[in-house]
Amino acid sequence: MKRQNVGILDYKTFGNIGSVFNAIAKTSNNPVIVSSKSDLSKVGPLILPGVGSFSEVMNFLNQSDLYDAIEKKISSVPVMGICLGMQILSSSGSECGSAKGFGFFDGSVKKISSPGVLPHVGYAKLNITNQKLDIFKNIDNDSFYFMHSYEVLTKENIIATTEYLSHEFVSAVQKDNIVGVQFHPERSGLSGIQILKNFLNLS
Repeated sequence: MKRQNVGILDYKTFGNIGSVFNAIAKTSNNPVIVSSKSDLSKVGPLILPGVGSFSEVMNFLNQSDLYDAIEKKISSVPVMGICLGMQILSSSGSECGSAKGFGFFDGSVKKISSPGVLPHVGYAKLNITNQKLDIFKNIDNDSFYFMHSYEVLTKENIIATTEYLSHEFVSAVQKDNIVGVQFHPERSGLSGIQILKNFLNLS
């Protein structure tokens, strides 16, 4: 695999920059923090990290000079949204008020409909719909780390689901060059690193 500059979007007061940065470094690629339009021009694949709330992050991006540049970038390079990063790739969200997402996936983000305690925290397995997808190469019945109170409601582009008690939610989506995962690969040990490697090989 060719060594790449991998962008990690900086939401300033949000996101999970440090652990994602370290995980990308473990894939033998160069992690680059992206906090401006000029930073975007220096990277190939882009990762949208996953801590914060939907409306707060989208408000921040809309008020910055990054939104249009990110939207253009997403249409031309491999992109992975992690947890909240996956959620903002969808059409809309209701966390901390209603807000529009990037709309790359047709879906809405709402609080998890489960009798269990929220947030849903811990390791869980993926019910993979197509084991032959490149993103799941060398992934076999592995568990991944989740920490979320909201889920993406969609019927399209689903590549994996996960169960929390009796509730099944979408845990991974893919549309062309765009991948979204509800779990945190950067906190999922070797299996998570493998997912990141698979994603970077998409380019």
